[in-house]
Amino acid sequence: MGWITEKRLTIMVGHYGSGKTELAVNLALMLAEKKKRVALADLDVVNPYFRSREKGELFEEKGIWLVANSKACADADVPSMPVELNTLIQDESITSIWDVGGDMVGAKVLARYQPQVIRQDYRMLFVLNANRPQTASVEIAKNYFRDRSGDRVAHRRNYK
Repeated sequence: MGWITEKRLTIMVGHYGSGKTELAVNLALMLAEKKKRVALADLDVVNPYFRSREKGELFEEKGIWLVANSKACADADVPSMPVELNTLIQDESITSIWDVGGDMVGAKVLARYQPQVIRQDYRMLFVLNANRPQTASVEIAKNYFRDRSGDRVAHRRNYK
């Protein structure tokens, strides 16, 4: 489980329907089993169909702090971000997973916090689902990521 616990902040990005939320939820549950202070930030304002916040009761039972827009806004596509993200950045005792929406809207959400994030012990995982035409191969996915982030894909690592 070394690579799972090696960073304080994990950011999940990728195309719509790639499995980001499922990975984020399962990573939070695994980290909570290790008795870490864990938070999962549901930052997906893009796709209202797959949301971490729907696991709120399970997270509460497992001691995972769910950071999301208020329940009053749970069914709305609200572009505002929870103020608690600043706590996740500043409090080094919290291990957090950020579930970021796909496409340019998700990239803009993340860009807002870029100056603070790059000073953290973080990693960004690009979740690739080869069954999606927009990410059907590593090369297509690298181009997709570059086009949206303006960033280099420095290396590829297969986790097993």
